[in-house]
Amino acid sequence: MPLHIQHLYLPVLPTYSLVQVDRTQSVEVQHPNHFELQGNHTYITYSTTSQTGEAQLIYKDRFRSRNFSGKEIRSLDTEIGTQITVVLDTIPDAETLTLTLLLPNFNLNGGNNRSKVQTEAILTTHKDNIGGPNLIQGQVETYKTLRLQGTASLVNF
Repeated sequence: MPLHIQHLYLPVLPTYSLVQVDRTQSVEVQHPNHFELQGNHTYITYSTTSQTGEAQLIYKDRFRSRNFSGKEIRSLDTEIGTQITVVLDTIPDAETLTLTLLLPNFNLNGGNNRSKVQTEAILTTHKDNIGGPNLIQGQVETYKTLRLQGTASLVNF
């Protein structure tokens, strides 16, 4: 019995060339120091520095308007970004309301000093009583998240 051989056609795949990149050239990377954010009837402006040299945070919602500066603002660098926390309200022996703003790591390249940003903030209610939080039954903190968007920019103060 004769053997029949058929031709096998393979598609021609594109070829790629490796290009060597000169990594000795430096790229100027700048980081924003001013954030203007809004969402869900909430407005937050945060600057890592100001004309006084201190950080500034302005918070506004339907119920309150607060300004913070310097040591009133706590900053913590973490794996998921920088957490900025302020105390919005305190009712002695009842509760404290804090705002924690999550700022992602950010690079401004190519001379562009402004970019869009999307992030989250957490409003935390810390329950308390005259005997301290250890006397609270059940959950001591409750959370509400805020989805925010706006701009991150590099500002000269």
